[in-house]
Amino acid sequence: MKSEQFYEEYKGIFKYYDYNYERYGMSFSVVVIRLNEELITLDIDFEPIIRYSDKHLKIDKYHHFFLYLGTNIKTAFQAVLNLEKNLLTRYNLYHLDNIFQGAVVSKEKDRNIKDMIQKCFKLIKECEKDKNIITEDDL
Repeated sequence: MKSEQFYEEYKGIFKYYDYNYERYGMSFSVVVIRLNEELITLDIDFEPIIRYSDKHLKIDKYHHFFLYLGTNIKTAFQAVLNLEKNLLTRYNLYHLDNIFQGAVVSKEKDRNIKDMIQKCFKLIKECEKDKNIITEDDL
């Protein structure tokens, strides 16, 4: 799925996060993860392993999208590490070297959420096999 299609499908949710940033200064980050081939067969439920304030949206069987409320690039990166740790523990995946690759982009004053989503989709496409999590600072 392309970032434009994804944005249009969930535009209401994205506008809500953008509004909260503009109105109340609530920072947020967007994350796209690409699951390892071996995890596709598992029916992973992300809802119990993310905070109630965060949002999970499934893109396709490989890609998942997360909105992390109240985070900057540093804390969003930490949240993705915690997501990885929780997946390892919950599904007993310690035998795998790499369970997913992730791309993290945080809200900045001059950037709207549509641009953030486009950048996140671009980052995940460019993420090399040996990297687990990439941020825009890694470019």
